[in-house]
Amino acid sequence: MSGKGIFMKNLPLKFLSLLLAFLLWMMVSGEKRQRVEIMVRAPVGFQNLPKNLELISFSPKEVKIRLKVQKNLMFSQDYRSISVMVDLSGAKEGEEIFPIKKNMVILPEDVEVVKISPSYVRVKLEAILQKKVKIKPVLLGAPPPWFEFKGYRVIPSSAVISGTKSSLARVKVIYTEPFNLSESKIGEPIKLKLIPPKEAISIISPEDGTVNLILEGKERREKKSIKKTVNGYIVVITVEGLHSLVSRLNQDIIKGLGKKGRRLVPVVELPPGVKMVKFKIVRKKR
Repeated sequence: MSGKGIFMKNLPLKFLSLLLAFLLWMMVSGEKRQRVEIMVRAPVGFQNLPKNLELISFSPKEVKIRLKVQKNLMFSQDYRSISVMVDLSGAKEGEEIFPIKKNMVILPEDVEVVKISPSYVRVKLEAILQKKVKIKPVLLGAPPPWFEFKGYRVIPSSAVISGTKSSLARVKVIYTEPFNLSESKIGEPIKLKLIPPKEAISIISPEDGTVNLILEGKERREKKSIKKTVNGYIVVITVEGLHSLVSRLNQDIIKGLGKKGRRLVPVVELPPGVKMVKFKIVRKKR
C-alpha cells in the first residue's frame, strides 16, 4: 500500500481525534486565561518617614482589597504576603490623610488590584524634639556606719533626651538605676546607667547613657582591738585610725615584746595614720 493510502485510511476517525484534541486544548487554555475576583485583607505599613517626625497613630490598620486572579491559581497563591506600603516622604507634623494607590500594594505575580477600600489612611505625626533635663540618682538604703554621708555629685549633672513633643512635655528629670548606699566607697566614682522615662524617649547625651556618681562625705575614725599570744604572754592592743586603714589590720602587726624601763611593751608595726592608743599584757595561764 502506498504512503498516500496509509494516510487516507480511517480518515474520519483521525479527524475526530484531532478535533477532540483541539477542543481539549482550547478548554484548558481558556481556563488558564479565565480570571476571577476575590477579596482579601491587607495590613497597612509605611515607608520613607522623615527623620524629624514620629508616627503616633494611624487608621485603618488594614484595608480590603478586591483582586483579580487566574482561576486555576486561585487556591495556590499566598495571599498572606499581600500588604500596603504608604509613602510618607512628604509628610508634615499633625494629622494628614494619604491616598492608598494600587501601586502601593505588594502583590504576588499574576495578581491584579481591582479596588481598595478604604482608599486612604489617616495618620497622626509629631515632631521629634530634644530637651535638656537634670539627672537625679536613685539612692537606696543607708551608708555604712563608718561613712559620714554629706551629699553627692553627678557628672554630668544633666542629660539631653529626644522624643515627641507630647512625650517630653512632663519630663523634667531623668533618673539613674538604683544604687544601694551600703556599698559606698570613699573617693571612687560609681558608674550608673540612666533609665529613659518612657519607651518613646531616647538619650542623646551622654552618649553611652551613663553617669558618674560621687558620694560626698568623710570616713569616720574608729578603734579596733587586736589580740595575740607572744612568748607566753597574751597581748591585747587597741589601735585607732580611719576605717579603711584599721579594718585591714590583724595580729601580724604585733611583732613581739620589748621593755620600757621595767615594763613590758608590745612591739608593733603600724601603717601611717594609725596609732596605738592602749595595750594590755598578761601572762598566759598554764
